[in-house]
Amino acid sequence: MNELSKLFREDPEEKAKSTSSWIANLASATNKNRRTEPITTPMSYHKSIPKLTLTKFDSDPLKWTDWLGMCEAIIHRSEMSPFEKITHLQQNVVGKAKSVIAGFRYNGNLYHRALKSFQNRFGKPHVVVQAHLDKLLKVAPVAEDDTGSVSAFSTVINNIVWTFQDLG
Repeated sequence: MNELSKLFREDPEEKAKSTSSWIANLASATNKNRRTEPITTPMSYHKSIPKLTLTKFDSDPLKWTDWLGMCEAIIHRSEMSPFEKITHLQQNVVGKAKSVIAGFRYNGNLYHRALKSFQNRFGKPHVVVQAHLDKLLKVAPVAEDDTGSVSAFSTVINNIVWTFQDLG
């Protein structure tokens, strides 16, 4: 059985553990599979690369895994206080995503709860998978003699496979 068919036969909720395990493990004392402390590098290195910015998340399941990865890298793994982290979360969500944590205000004590609320609302693997499959169905037909359409189709397929692998 190939990898893609395994994804459809296995429980998508179980497969979500690899993508968002850092959220599920927020309350645990140690997560041995992932680095839990901020990564520190020399200041001269930080001056040489551009500052990363988190895109605004609007609840689109096609954007969930990318946004979550950037959120972990830019906000969660930073040395900011929980109050600064929830402020950044609040400023980087719009629409339905904004409404999920609107009541949390800028209370750093609720930062972990905000992440878990996002995971429960937007990180459901079956929703993310279905959105990507719908996108695949909307791809323009591939013309045998059109290398551009073959390349575009290949890119869509590769992105979907990578997203499914990221989901676990």
